Formats: sequence, C-alpha cells, structure tokens
Amino acid sequence: MAKPTPKQKITPLDELKPDAPKPRLNRKQIVERFQEICDAMQCGENLRSISILLNFDYGTFLNAVDESEERIKLYARARERMMEYWSDEIDQIAADGTHDTITISKNGQEYEVCNHEWIARSRLMVDTRKWLMSKLSPRKYGDKIEQTHKGEVTTNVYVWGEDPAKAKPPQQP
Repeated sequence: MAKPTPKQKITPLDELKPDAPKPRLNRKQIVERFQEICDAMQCGENLRSISILLNFDYGTFLNAVDESEERIKLYARARERMMEYWSDEIDQIAADGTHDTITISKNGQEYEVCNHEWIARSRLMVDTRKWLMSKLSPRKYGDKIEQTHKGEVTTNVYVWGEDPAKAKPPQQP
C-alpha cells in the first residue's frame, strides 16, 4: 500500500481497493468479516461504500446484524463512532482554509481571488454530514426544540343560562 498523503484518510479497508471483480460475499462470510466492517464504519466509511468495496448485499448485512444481540450492539456502536468521526471531519473541513483563494494571472500580474467553488463544496460537505448526523442520531445531533411555555393562561367560567355579557371578569391574584 502506498504511503498516504497528509489529507488522505486511512481506513482498514484501504488495501482492499478493487482491481478485479471479486465474488459476492454470502451471509456466513459477512458474519466472519463483521468486525472488519464495523471497524471501517468507525473510521468514517459508510455502509454503502463498504458493501461495494467488499462486494456484499446491503440487506444481507442488515439481516445478519438483526440475528444477534452482540452484532446489534457492535453495529450501533460503530454507527455512533462513525458520527463522532464525521463530527471531527466537520471541524477539520471548516478549519481548512488552504484552498479558499486561488492565484490568477491577468495582464502579467498575479492576483489572489476567492475560490467560490471550493468554499461552496466545503459548505456542502459540512451541511451533508450535519444533516445525516441529525437524522441518524437526533437526540445527540438534532435541533433542540424548546418546549417550555412562556406566557399566561386565563380561563373564563360561565354558568349555564347566564348572559356572558353580564358575567363578572375574573379577579387577578
């Protein structure tokens, strides 16, 4: 495996990049490689890309998860750690300003101008991760909705048969 560049993320599955088609994994093979799949998820890889890389059916994997309480816990923990990884990635993407400007030459002079495409792409990457995190773990990463009542409630009690216009207004405490 080639030495990774500083910005290249390393996952346990990097050495498995497909050069030639591989046979599809069956349920037994998925169970045997379950920990490896969870480890890759904890490093930020999503299940779809792992299933393509290892050549297994997404549904077969989820069925294998449901068959064992231990696998359910491992998978849930891997998803939690994947979101923690994405959280760190969001911070890294937001802090990286190395490509925010580009140098262009015009009339023999060089100018630095804003790289709107890079900034928009970074914003999209951050927003996508934030949205996914809020949907996959709304208690931890979702929007907080304040549900406290601020104001007052007044009630008027009318006796059946009385004219509401003649009723006395409620007394203030």
